[in-house]
Amino acid sequence: MRFDVAEDHTRFAFSDGRVHEDGMPAYGNRFVTRGYIYPAGTLDDADGVKENGDPAFPDKVLGTWTCDGWFVADGAHTEQGVWLISRQVYDSTTAAACWFPRARNMPMSASPTGVRSRARPATTRKFPGRSARPSWASTPMAG
Repeated sequence: MRFDVAEDHTRFAFSDGRVHEDGMPAYGNRFVTRGYIYPAGTLDDADGVKENGDPAFPDKVLGTWTCDGWFVADGAHTEQGVWLISRQVYDSTTAAACWFPRARNMPMSASPTGVRSRARPATTRKFPGRSARPSWASTPMAG
């Protein structure tokens, strides 16, 4: 099964307890974020989330995605390699939408890679010290 995930940039939060001098999350800092699950291909040319955090395609939302975890290595200052460990929770709005896609005319296909994720470029606002979009913002995740 394949589907797209769009991170709601307004829902990303991390603890202020373990941060670098510039306020960026450091090793061991917890975070949580949420987003929307869409049929595969919905985000090919779109972000999936409006500036205010609402879904860009409300009629196509299959459910919500929640991600929480910890920053590792040098936290948000990590330049390469793994910089976070996370748990992904996929909550379908209707079971029929995810498990019986034809019931909602939303094509999905099986895939060993699982999920394609696409987050808004606005995510970088949460990380003012980084010049590039966070590496996890558009990284395929195992399902």
